[in-house]
Amino acid sequence: MTPETPADAILVMVQRPQIDELIPSLISHPCQRICFLFNCSEIDPAWQAALGDRLVWGFPSALGGTKDGIVNYVLLPRYLRFLQVTTVGVDRSGSADTAREIVGLLNQSGIATVFHPDMRSWLMSHTALMLPGMAVGERKFRSGERQTMSFRESRAVAKAQKECFAVSRAVGASITPLNMKFVSIVPSVVVACTFWLLSRTTPYGRSMTDHVDHGRGEMMTMYAGIRSQADQHSVSTEALDELCEELMEPVA
Repeated sequence: MTPETPADAILVMVQRPQIDELIPSLISHPCQRICFLFNCSEIDPAWQAALGDRLVWGFPSALGGTKDGIVNYVLLPRYLRFLQVTTVGVDRSGSADTAREIVGLLNQSGIATVFHPDMRSWLMSHTALMLPGMAVGERKFRSGERQTMSFRESRAVAKAQKECFAVSRAVGASITPLNMKFVSIVPSVVVACTFWLLSRTTPYGRSMTDHVDHGRGEMMTMYAGIRSQADQHSVSTEALDELCEELMEPVA
């Protein structure tokens, strides 16, 4: 992408550790609508300072992976919108008008998309949901195990999720959207049973393998962000630390 490349909007769909090297190119591009779409437990204010109101945040309702150097993906169908829908919005800064314009463009292209006024909270809630399970999945992937969870592992994931939600609340973020709030308040045993059953389905195993195959750096960054926030607010993350212990060790 060069400054001469025409664009109605720029959608940045890379992993969190890859974003910094793209900032200079984004700064030099004249496009007034830039949307970051990736897993992120904390939003770097330096990005907003560099890109101003051109920058908004989002997350795609899609599953994907890389095979033979080619990215393959599938959008979640509309009837599964109650689970997750592509969402675009703003942090504590950024232009709501810009976000709504991108929402309109995506809907026009056939991708069901909604606006959210607090993407910082949305992204933290999503990290709380996903990171514990991804940490288990990454360990299983490296050891060549199937992605099926034992009930003990499912209970550990549920406990770690509760810890992550507690960190979100401690830093002043809301648990959002409604389905995330539901997960945060139901008993851990219910969440554990759900993950135990879900991990026995073929789509779960395929999706988890695709995620962890190329997402170790992203997971490490997400975990480091949560741990930093937990330390600042004296929130215990014992279960999450145990799940992520191997994640932070160098790969042989």
